[in-house]
Amino acid sequence: MDKYGNPIMVSCGSDGNVRLWETKSYNGTLRKVLRGAHGNIESISAMCTDTEEDYLAVGDTAGHIRIWNISDVLQVKEWLSYQPPMVHWKAHANGVSSLQVVYVGEHKLLLVASWDTKLSLWTMEGGLVGELGKQDWNVEDQSTWQDPMAERRPPPAILPEDFVGGAKSKAHKRLSQITRKVGVIGRIRMIGRRASERRESQTDTVEAEE
Repeated sequence: MDKYGNPIMVSCGSDGNVRLWETKSYNGTLRKVLRGAHGNIESISAMCTDTEEDYLAVGDTAGHIRIWNISDVLQVKEWLSYQPPMVHWKAHANGVSSLQVVYVGEHKLLLVASWDTKLSLWTMEGGLVGELGKQDWNVEDQSTWQDPMAERRPPPAILPEDFVGGAKSKAHKRLSQITRKVGVIGRIRMIGRRASERRESQTDTVEAEE
């Protein structure tokens, strides 16, 4: 929910975008579009939130993890404005197949499963706790964590479209083009539907006169 108590639904698709919808009305209202996949060919493969629904974690087919603070995202009124994630790192060499926020004592951690058959545990800041079956670590003993302060967080592979040029990045411009195209297609369909209705009305009038 947002700060006003309105229910929020999160959806994603093969286009690599995350959409946040306000669902208090029957049709739903689009509140925000976020870029959740790396580059132009990757797609989103997993999503989850924590129990409190404060954070949204998104994994893609390139092994990247992005985390947003949901409240911060919804505070920005422009639904198509570019909003980088709170943290972004490359967790696995292959795609992310599953994400789950788990709680160990006072720690909130992110469990990540990958197509490379590996399972890893991370802090919400992108610090590696450990990889199952690889390092010698104990989840209940922070001194054994591989990178508890996220000082060695694996950086994402930077692509040219990830750089923000002025107010908008290349990915954001592409998203704007797709959105405008969808809007044009919607208007064309509406015009076609209205024309069809007029033709049917004219046909009914002719039959009535006969």
